[in-house]
Amino acid sequence: MAERSDWPERRDEFRLRSDSLSLQEVVDAVKSPACGAVSVFIGTTREDELEGRKVIGLQYEAYESMAQSELCKLSRVIRERWPRVTHICVQHRLGWVAVGEASVAVAISAPHRRDSEEAVQFCVTRLKASVPIWKKEVFEDRGFRWNENAECSWSRKHTAPPAGGEAPDRSTAPPAGGEAPDRSTAPPAGGEAPDRSTAPPAGGEAPDRSTAPPAGGDTDML
Repeated sequence: MAERSDWPERRDEFRLRSDSLSLQEVVDAVKSPACGAVSVFIGTTREDELEGRKVIGLQYEAYESMAQSELCKLSRVIRERWPRVTHICVQHRLGWVAVGEASVAVAISAPHRRDSEEAVQFCVTRLKASVPIWKKEVFEDRGFRWNENAECSWSRKHTAPPAGGEAPDRSTAPPAGGEAPDRSTAPPAGGEAPDRSTAPPAGGEAPDRSTAPPAGGDTDML
């Protein structure tokens, strides 16, 4: 479908940010005198309880360069399906997002609401399925669980580094209100962690593997 010469110039805005999202900001980014509809989706962290553990917030991380690339591809697909879409704005939080705070905002404008409404729904679904953004559910006891999107084909591989770069370091991201506990030395509930470096196996002493030769001969470790 050819573009009309009187349509305004199209504009796309994609931002990954660590500060709070503004509804008015994303609306202003897509407003146009030629558009009679601005459709908006705001995704927030909901209060939830999993297996008796209360969720207090989410920790988001992204492979940022790939995320920007995938958002550009998504914009092209949206414009092919809904040629009358005028402006697109997608903003996503990174870092800590507490319960009740917005984590993603999508706004799309068009001359008529059917195009903008359908495009926003499609955008949110595809964003979850194709853009490399991970979220970790953090519980009241400071435990956590990585959440996998059912729509996302690569979600079960979130611990592997993406092509062309290293995976983000998820080990030190603190939840809101404090530093992450040092889990490398924390003892289990109810007692001290056993020293597994020297503990002998059941029924006898641990063999000295530092000098034991392999079966059939000596080994010169030098």
